[in-house]
Amino acid sequence: MNRRALHQSSIRTTAMSMKTLESHQQDNFFRRSLGVLALVVGLSFVAFMLRPTGYMKRTLSFSGNQLSAAIGMSVESAVFRYRCDQASEDAREAIDYYADPCEDFHAYACDRTRHKVEEQHDDERSRLQQVLLQLSALNDSGHVAVQAAVLFKSCLSMPLSLEVLLQKNMLEFLEVTNLTVETMFGFLKTPQDIANFSARNFYAHGISSFVHFESGINKTVAVTFSRPFSVYLSRDSVRSVISGVTQLLDLTKDRSYEDNVLVLADQELATVLIEINTIYVTIEDLANATEGKIASSTWESIAQNYGFLSSRAFSAPTESVERLRQVFTIIFGKLNPREAAVYFIAHALLPHPILKVLFDDHRTYACIRLVSETLSATWRHLESYLLGFFDENNEAQSVASSIVSTLEKMLEEKSPLDKHNSAAAIAKLKMLRFGMPSIEDLANIARSTACRGNLTGHSVYRNIISCKESSQNAAARNSVPLRRRKRSNVATNTILLSVESLKPSSFCQGHDSLLNYATLGTELATKLLRHIAEPLDGASPSHSMVKGKEGFFPAISANISTCLLRTSTSPRFRRWLDDIALRTVAFQVALRASMSHAGAWKRIEQAPDAPAWKQTYFVKYCQSLCNDGGSQTSTNALDAALECNSVVMSSPEFAQLFGCEREDQMVPSEYCLAL
Repeated sequence: MNRRALHQSSIRTTAMSMKTLESHQQDNFFRRSLGVLALVVGLSFVAFMLRPTGYMKRTLSFSGNQLSAAIGMSVESAVFRYRCDQASEDAREAIDYYADPCEDFHAYACDRTRHKVEEQHDDERSRLQQVLLQLSALNDSGHVAVQAAVLFKSCLSMPLSLEVLLQKNMLEFLEVTNLTVETMFGFLKTPQDIANFSARNFYAHGISSFVHFESGINKTVAVTFSRPFSVYLSRDSVRSVISGVTQLLDLTKDRSYEDNVLVLADQELATVLIEINTIYVTIEDLANATEGKIASSTWESIAQNYGFLSSRAFSAPTESVERLRQVFTIIFGKLNPREAAVYFIAHALLPHPILKVLFDDHRTYACIRLVSETLSATWRHLESYLLGFFDENNEAQSVASSIVSTLEKMLEEKSPLDKHNSAAAIAKLKMLRFGMPSIEDLANIARSTACRGNLTGHSVYRNIISCKESSQNAAARNSVPLRRRKRSNVATNTILLSVESLKPSSFCQGHDSLLNYATLGTELATKLLRHIAEPLDGASPSHSMVKGKEGFFPAISANISTCLLRTSTSPRFRRWLDDIALRTVAFQVALRASMSHAGAWKRIEQAPDAPAWKQTYFVKYCQSLCNDGGSQTSTNALDAALECNSVVMSSPEFAQLFGCEREDQMVPSEYCLAL
């Protein structure tokens, strides 16, 4: 009995010991787990604080929506704040070239002579491109770094710069002609269709880029051909041009033509036109050169509609007629209609002047010209939108007054010239008046009778919208009455805003949307700067005035354009580089004027989203020129990125306008400035 009791007691003791041991093990496991978790959290926090750049630059990334769905809005807010605080620091830590944007762009992207060792130069270019691509992974596809990467890659890779130009010009071509690609090629079945179609529907925009006509008396014509691509490019480069057009027209699956045929034809044309590219013939010679496939009446119509008139009579030597026959045999004989159409469009998209500069021996010039052309287009869009908006609201005079007063203050503060010249410039500003184009001016440029009948005195901009005038209507725009009006206004110190600057953008509409005042006065400030830089009486500028003009623009504002002016030693580039400098300074003047004007603009203050609008709208405008995104966001975004990165980021006024707020759905202002 005692033995049984002793056994049971032993069992109970053992069970209690086991429970105690198990409880103790569980407690130790729980404590160890807490310790490991705390260690992981601590190490993660340390790594997060010490290595922000590496964390943000890893290849795995999430969009805003994915991040919100995965870890919640609170973490998304923290990530946004992190980006907001660290964006500029990350960019400069990764690469310090952004300290001087001109040096960055010029020396590390375009200039092939900076380093004596080519391998070292290639390494730095590769590093730059890698950093830009890494920066682009920090945010969505509309991030400014993505557009910056595209810009720099366009200079690092010539084929991509070709694609950029092709796409930009193709969009303009289709918009001006009011055609779709399908409609354009639907008519092209025979050579006669090509000629007739061009005479009816602006297709000569393509053919006239390769063939230029000057109609003389007695039905004589001077026919001038542009230099074929093979004159400037290698065989592979010519093929890349043709392939680029093929992709833009979405003809990659079309087997009705071959790229190789176009390349061979271009080489043959280069051989035929190597000695002479202007041929003097008659209308009948043109018809005979195409073996009657294109009638004399059609050639006469093309020469009249898409050429220009001359009072001369041109002789037609026999050898010129034979050379003309060789050219048209290649175009209309060896190429089928669709191949000829692609070839004409290629020359329309890459006209001779751009092609010549783009493929200059100096790669730097090609990069500068690419930026120049794109910036010019962006300024035109800004002017058309903003001047149109203020025309709608009858505030053009208020804008002009703000720009004038701002420029006066800048002249007084900076004193770029001596006191006498500065005072003279201010005096000239006080004498100026701005005038909007009148209904008479619009009637002079409106070819359509119906359009002229619908003109009203309410809004110049809406009149231009309704008329839908083409930017190619240069002859009508430069009519005698309009030129007379401009001369009379200059004589009375009144600057007439050009009708062209009020035209809507060819890429998108949305002119009724509020636009940031910061870009409004570019056209006005440009005219002011041009005016005060010239003698008051219109006389030839003296040597001292020319010297003063060279120091005038850089003294007002340091920007990328003045740096470009210093780096270029070629006289043939001085004129348009000087224009970039002037327009950039004009932009800075308008930006500063916007700061003093925005506070008094009650409509902005009363807007429901006034704080977000004032701080974020121009950043959004930098990302896409259209509020609705438009159908051509890639080209618009590239133009806007060039504007933002080249001009705005160097302006301290821009940094004051924009802050870093949670409501801002776009990139923080520090990031735009850093890039």
